[in-house]
Amino acid sequence: MPEIINPKTRQINVTLVSNSSINIESITDADFKNQVIDAYGTEAKPSVSRFPDMVLLFDPTFQLSINIFINEKRVIIGDNRITNYSERNLDEFARVVSGINDVIFKGREDPLLAYGINVTFVAELSVEEDSAVFLKDHFFQPSRLEGKVYGSGIRIISEEETHKNDLRIDPRLGNNLIPTKAIVVGQNSHFSDNKLPTPSEIKNQITDIYGEIPNRLDALINSS
Repeated sequence: MPEIINPKTRQINVTLVSNSSINIESITDADFKNQVIDAYGTEAKPSVSRFPDMVLLFDPTFQLSINIFINEKRVIIGDNRITNYSERNLDEFARVVSGINDVIFKGREDPLLAYGINVTFVAELSVEEDSAVFLKDHFFQPSRLEGKVYGSGIRIISEEETHKNDLRIDPRLGNNLIPTKAIVVGQNSHFSDNKLPTPSEIKNQITDIYGEIPNRLDALINSS
């Protein structure tokens, strides 16, 4: 049976979608920076760049990014460190998510249309063939596409009690579109809630979703 080998997280982010315009004129750079420093400590060195339609924060020490897209009414808070999957500490990240949400949407009772928890990681499969062939043979149905089909990926949309999941598994391609044994896995977990839950609840949601993805992936690749 195929095994998932050496999974490494590439990014985890939380996306907040506002139900109305985002007004940050009264929010100072220090307001944003303090949320990062309060969570990660004084080793964090965040910087803020402001543009007419966006605000960007980046901390090089912890590879944390906060992108506020004003016209799109969207805030993306990302942890961009590359780590072994099992070694990811999500406590500080969850604190930043809650803190930034409070700073931007302070005083608004139901500020969100929705929010999403997104995870991307790379892993290898213990298969003789490359990952593109493995995914094609297990999940791809014969089609009328012209040319030889030598690889494919899969996308599964499912629903749980509190949210929907959009899971994508693609072969990782090298030079000249040559498949490797690695796969790229991405999952978007979508919550149609009009506000972010408490700090402890969002931490639990992030941790639970992050911890469950390898189990879902293992069940899929060993389903046939």
